[in-house]
Amino acid sequence: MPSPTRPPADVPPPDPAARWRQVRALFDAAIDRAPAERDAYLAWACGDDAALAAEVRALVAADDAPATLIARPPLPATRPRAGAAAPASAADGGAWPSLGNGAPSREERAALLVDTRVGRWRLETVLGHGGTSTVFLGRDDTGEAVALKRLDVAVQHPEAAARYRRELRLGGRLRHPRLLHVREAMHDADGSWLVLSYVEGETLRRRLRRAPPLSVSEALRLAVALADALAALHAAGIVHRDVKPENVLLAHAPVADVAAPPDGAATPERPQPLLSDFGIARALDAAGDEEITRAGLLVGTPAYMSPEALVGQRLDAGADVWAFGVVLHELLAGTPPRPGDALRALLRGAAVEGAPLRRARPDVPPALEALVSGLLLPEPRERLADAARAGAALRAIARGEADDDGGA
Repeated sequence: MPSPTRPPADVPPPDPAARWRQVRALFDAAIDRAPAERDAYLAWACGDDAALAAEVRALVAADDAPATLIARPPLPATRPRAGAAAPASAADGGAWPSLGNGAPSREERAALLVDTRVGRWRLETVLGHGGTSTVFLGRDDTGEAVALKRLDVAVQHPEAAARYRRELRLGGRLRHPRLLHVREAMHDADGSWLVLSYVEGETLRRRLRRAPPLSVSEALRLAVALADALAALHAAGIVHRDVKPENVLLAHAPVADVAAPPDGAATPERPQPLLSDFGIARALDAAGDEEITRAGLLVGTPAYMSPEALVGQRLDAGADVWAFGVVLHELLAGTPPRPGDALRALLRGAAVEGAPLRRARPDVPPALEALVSGLLLPEPRERLADAARAGAALRAIARGEADDDGGA
């Protein structure tokens, strides 16, 4: 965790709505981290504002607690044998397990579902946890592997369920070699499930943690692929709203139901990037559809949110392109362009200028630094807000890099 110099004491937000936006942004950032990292993150992000830290910690604790408004316990009392179906209701023997002191954690609840069946899929292991979901590796009787994404009971409320339904509608209609395919949806007494193509590989976040930053040529290759994915989304009238390294999967082998990209099949040495998680995407032409994002509710991950997103304005493709610029900066410099102090200033409505990219990474070509700066202009009307144009510019820069270093 970095330890930047603290700014003067923060000026309190001018109204409750601004305070809530600040709390919500910090909550979203905290919940994306592993439980063991959250206290240190909040101590750093909140600075001397103990009341702010306490408010966010209370929300995190509430999110981790089991739901109290569920009429029927969602999990079996005992671990079922391999291949057995979970009981469908309390009448079938369902009950909360007794694990330690008090109710089970989300991780313990997920572990109890391993070796049960959802539809034709047997859950083999837990692959990971997101802010509102748990992902399992599943197989059918033929051995075919898929990823099954389950909406966590602890956060199963109408808004989260609506986001899940939208993920199915949007993901199910998209076919592109840079986008992860949503294959089907299932619903049972314990919640909603999405069946996704299984990706053998890692997230871009894990790759960056393992060995940041990337070479310029590899960063350009991944950035071109991500720009193509966003261009496909935007051409379909969809704003992703949560572009970040956690939502970019790097496939180390070909993925079922996903076409091979133009630059060749995925390998561990040359992974195929796939943009995933359309759970908070919104169709640009869906103004008359159900409203998922109410006024004053921040949707996204603060470090990757554009200035207009941080103040709750209606978003368009430009917000995705801003987030793409943040990711591109992180690919090259190893960190996002805005440190914690700058993010807090943005949450208070102050303009923040990022440090020049070439100061952190001198080998970045000037044209690439200029492109990143154009993607991160705070005023949406001045920003390069077209993913297809950004991709074309990146390809031109990559061709120049290939001439200089022998290949991009």
